Amino acid sequence: MLAVGGFAERARMGPLLFFVFVWATLVYDPIACWTWNAHGWSFVLGGLDFAGGTPVHITSGTAALAISIYLGKRRGYGTEALAYKPHNTTYVVLGTVFLWFGWFGFNGGSALSANLRAGQACIVTNLAASVGGLTWMLWVNWHTPPTIWYSDAQWTCRIIASRGNGQPSASALGLWLVLLQSLLVLASSVLVSLTSL
Repeated sequence: MLAVGGFAERARMGPLLFFVFVWATLVYDPIACWTWNAHGWSFVLGGLDFAGGTPVHITSGTAALAISIYLGKRRGYGTEALAYKPHNTTYVVLGTVFLWFGWFGFNGGSALSANLRAGQACIVTNLAASVGGLTWMLWVNWHTPPTIWYSDAQWTCRIIASRGNGQPSASALGLWLVLLQSLLVLASSVLVSLTSL
């Protein structure tokens, strides 16, 4: 469950487990049925969902945003106790490389065939992640005061956010729309970082 990240440093385990059960039952299950069932209203209306992005990524991202707004800032935010320094940045970057590589198999394989749709999904997978990472590097290089330091861990988060957002439309969007979509995700990611959610 991707929305659990909204609870990090903000809630206890008991309420988290209750939320997971209620959210999976009342939100995820109906939306998955609407999207994937041949009689679901989204499926009947021709909704395009590729690799489960609508019931998984869109609902989880929306839930995580709502949770973080409702619960407020993390306890200890802005203090040394909550500095978010990665234990081993090499592992963070290596994990991002493994995810990036795995996305090719998952998104390309979601076409269930070696055809143009699978090829486009692989191109969009690479393009979305690349645009997110490169744009973040350029933005940090050109628009950041020298007193602020950004880490590789933040760079990898922007790569994952850009790629995760493009998954529902991996086989449906043209390349220019993927570029625009990745830039919008990066902009929203920067805004969320600046508002300290």
